[in-house]
Formats: sequence, C-alpha cells, structure tokens
Amino acid sequence: NIQLPVCLHVIGVLRRLGKHSDEQLRFMFLQCRDKWLQNAFDEVTNSSMSIYGQLCKITDLVRMHMFEIVTQYRAIFLDFTSGQEEDVASDGGLLFAWANRRICFFVSMLERGLPKLKEGSQIASVLEKVMYCGAYLGREGLDFRGAVSTAFETRVLILVQHGLSVAQDTYDQMLMSFQGAQM
Repeated sequence: NIQLPVCLHVIGVLRRLGKHSDEQLRFMFLQCRDKWLQNAFDEVTNSSMSIYGQLCKITDLVRMHMFEIVTQYRAIFLDFTSGQEEDVASDGGLLFAWANRRICFFVSMLERGLPKLKEGSQIASVLEKVMYCGAYLGREGLDFRGAVSTAFETRVLILVQHGLSVAQDTYDQMLMSFQGAQM
C-alpha cells in the first residue's frame, strides 16, 4: 500500500520528467492502484477463509482502499468532480469509470458468494458491512447500496422459503405420527 505523500512525490517526479501527459499519468495511476487492489482481492479469495470471512474481508478492502484511491487521485490531480459531472471532468470521467468497474466487480462477488451463506445471521452481518461500505463511499459519490439490495433480497427469500418448507415437512410428519398413534 502506498500513502498519499509517496504518491504525490512519484507523480511529481514523473511530471518533471515530462515523458507522460497528465492524462497518461492519471491512467497509469489508476492502473497501478487497480492492480494492487486486485492483488489484495485475489489474496483473500485464494485464502482458506470461509466464504463469510471472504465477503467480510473484501467488503472492508473495498471500503478502505477505494476511498483511499479516490481521495489520492483527487488530491494528486486536483479533481473534485463527481460521477454526475463526468462530461465536464478534466479526465473525461476516468475516475468515475474506474470506480464504477470496481463496484460492479464487487457486486458480482457478492452475487456469487451470498448463495453459499447458509445462516441468516451471516447474511445480516454481511449486509450490515456492505450498507456501511456503500454509505462510506457515498461521501465520494460512490454509493452503491441500491445495486446490492436485490442480491440480498433474493438470498433471504430463498432461505425463508427453505425454512418454511422444512417446517411444513416436520409438521406433516408429526401430524401423521399423531394420527397413527390414535388409531
């Protein structure tokens, strides 16, 4: 992980060298930070952690590091435009496009991982972390909470339907054994 002062220094040196345009520097910055973030994701997904642990850890990585990368980008390139202003942004919406791609990747990870969670408490815990993450990134114009609600609703509905089916089967079995005992 690289901190803002080091980022400023490296980009400053690259600017003074004059070999890259500002647009190229913006692209290279996001490309390098994206590669680092992807490596952090890969490290978690390739670990022996449970799917619950992986979803929690990845949510924490998204919250901490996406916020940090966006903040660094805006500080280095003096870009304070939001996604709604991308048409007038000096980078042509590069930051917004990168953040959107990363959030879509995160949502797809959730959609693949949620069906593997079997306990309602785990789903509730992941939902709480994801909602906090979305609100936190909302400070930078990256609130994605609406994009994940369907995945959570679907998983909870399936879990409730399964629980009701098991309860119905148990009730039917008990009723049959009770009726058999009375005869």
